[in-house]
Amino acid sequence: MSEFYGALEGSRGPTTRAGTKASGIKAVAQSWEGSVATYLYKNEAGETCARITAGKGSTFNPFDRVIFSGTLADLLAGKEGWS
Repeated sequence: MSEFYGALEGSRGPTTRAGTKASGIKAVAQSWEGSVATYLYKNEAGETCARITAGKGSTFNPFDRVIFSGTLADLLAGKEGWS
């Protein structure tokens, strides 16, 4: 079983992707106005982490504004990490 799993649906129908502990998984949704990206991965301590970014324009830039960066447990608990 995969460590990470993602699903996407658009005009071509649904698709899924899997990610490993080593690769993590990244999802980017874009429009002409901006983009939102979510990246799930394991840190060195083995914790599942999340990084959520948003940016202007139709191109994805991993250095866009960080919305959240921290452990998934902290995100789900509503703890600090929001920018």
